[in-house]
Amino acid sequence: MGHNITLIPHHGGDLVRNENRRLQYVGGEFCVWEKINVDKLCLWEIEKMVKCCRNYFKVSKQGYMKPYEGVANDMNICLHPLTTDQHVLDMVQAARANENDVEIYAQHLVDSDVLDNDDLIDPTY
Repeated sequence: MGHNITLIPHHGGDLVRNENRRLQYVGGEFCVWEKINVDKLCLWEIEKMVKCCRNYFKVSKQGYMKPYEGVANDMNICLHPLTTDQHVLDMVQAARANENDVEIYAQHLVDSDVLDNDDLIDPTY
């Protein structure tokens, strides 16, 4: 393959359906990772990069946008799973068709390292 792409992972939000049953990503933020060598890119590396955005513990789901003419921003049609290295290869092809940029949408498991006082167990109980 031998070229670089830009990954734009959206993280910290949730994929939900709105009142019209259309899929959308709510909340969160995004990072931009430029000059990613596609010859060294695999699913594990993408998950590692997404986790680094905010020191997340685990990525529970992720997908990438593959824009189609006329429906470029419709997540119901354009959001594809990102769960295998074959999906990564397909994502690279989508990036090539989109000026070498690709958007990734990630969902994370809730980290439980920070507890409220209400969550603490009374040792005398």
